[in-house]
Amino acid sequence: MGILALALTGCHRPTDQGQQYKDGKLKQDLIEVNSPNTQGKPINGSDYLEQINQINQTSSRLYNSNQDTYQAVENWLRSGADTRQLRQFNIAAFQMEGED
Repeated sequence: MGILALALTGCHRPTDQGQQYKDGKLKQDLIEVNSPNTQGKPINGSDYLEQINQINQTSSRLYNSNQDTYQAVENWLRSGADTRQLRQFNIAAFQMEGED
């Protein structure tokens, strides 16, 4: 769940800042954090809600097997998407150590 939240808040960055991994592997382990190192709300929250809807409509098996995760992130987004409140929605945040 945390990786989903991290993706929501981190994927909007341009790709010229080193976050593309050509070999498909991360150089450092992800660590669990209390709150992601980010400010503000995700800029693509409504896109994610639409993606959840599309998954539900096109692949009920995939949706049902991950429903708890989808529901938690959806509830978090609808309640204001405050990254300090992730744990209240049973969402764990993971990120790489250090900063860009």
